[in-house]
Amino acid sequence: MPSGIFDFDRRQFSAAETEFRRALQIRRATFGRDHASLSMIYMNIGVVLTQRNAHEKAEGMFLEALRIQRINDKQVDPDTAQILAHFAKLLHKMKRHAEAHEMEARSARIRAELEYTVPASQLGIFTNRYSSDHQW
Repeated sequence: MPSGIFDFDRRQFSAAETEFRRALQIRRATFGRDHASLSMIYMNIGVVLTQRNAHEKAEGMFLEALRIQRINDKQVDPDTAQILAHFAKLLHKMKRHAEAHEMEARSARIRAELEYTVPASQLGIFTNRYSSDHQW
């Protein structure tokens, strides 16, 4: 298990953020700044920043994750649904409830379109459409 995940599970958000940022730097250098695999790293940094109450920085991470999904033509994708669900949680913390509800509705529409039956509330921070037994 990558250490960033372990650090998050132990609620060591500063260490988790450091590891995610290092992973982001490596992936960007390897694949370029718009590669689809970066969106989930941005989302994870956004979640960590949300937990650390760095709301404006977290919002930037979620927006970047969604931008990458959009330019990679992944608007209707389980990862996009997950990003939107986490972004909605941030927006609720920021008392921007109308925007949060819009994000939740977009996430639900994507899941419905994909017949994606796992509720966003059951998705962990590092969960995406791949099963845990997927061989890399």
